[in-house]
Amino acid sequence: MREYARVLGVARGTLQARLDRLEREGVITGTGPKLSPAALGHPVLAFVHIEVTQGRLDEVGDALAAVPEIIEAFSMTGGGDLLTRWWRATTATWRTSSSV
Repeated sequence: MREYARVLGVARGTLQARLDRLEREGVITGTGPKLSPAALGHPVLAFVHIEVTQGRLDEVGDALAAVPEIIEAFSMTGGGDLLTRWWRATTATWRTSSSV
C-alpha cells in the first residue's frame, strides 16, 4: 500500500480511505489471488463459438457445465448462439464439430 501511495503522490491513509470507500460502494468487488492457468498446466486459451439447435439450449448448457476447461459461457446474437472461453493443456484433442 505504501508503494502505491508513493507512486500516486497521496498519503497512505488517504489511499486506504479511498479504497475502503470504493469497496463499500461496490466499485471494487474483490482483491483475491489470481490464478495462472498456464502454471496449472493449461497454457492454451481459446474462445469457441457454439451454434445450438433450436430448443436444445438447456441440454447444451448442462453438457457444457460438465466440462471443467470451460470457464465462461455467454449467450450471443449473430453468428453463434454461445461464446465460451476455455483453458486447455493442448490443442491436440480439439474437434471442429460435435453434437450433444
